[in-house]
Amino acid sequence: MIYAQAPGLGIGLGGSGVFGKMTTGQVIDMVAQIFAALMPLPAAPTATADATTDVGNLITYQGSLAQYAKRDEQVRTLGNLVTKLVG
Repeated sequence: MIYAQAPGLGIGLGGSGVFGKMTTGQVIDMVAQIFAALMPLPAAPTATADATTDVGNLITYQGSLAQYAKRDEQVRTLGNLVTKLVG
């Protein structure tokens, strides 16, 4: 009896390679999540002796954090939607 390995897609999708039995959509979703996780946070402001400057810097920093969170959610949602479209 002869056993032959089924032809793969080259990167292990659906086979026993690096990605195991993940579908293309699952790999895309995983890549989107990795990209979102590796996005750098905005740099924190340094404290000064002036309260007015510190408060202004803090407000700006909080706005930057909110934009970061929004972008993170957009990337993850896009990955999830592509997963559903691809299959």
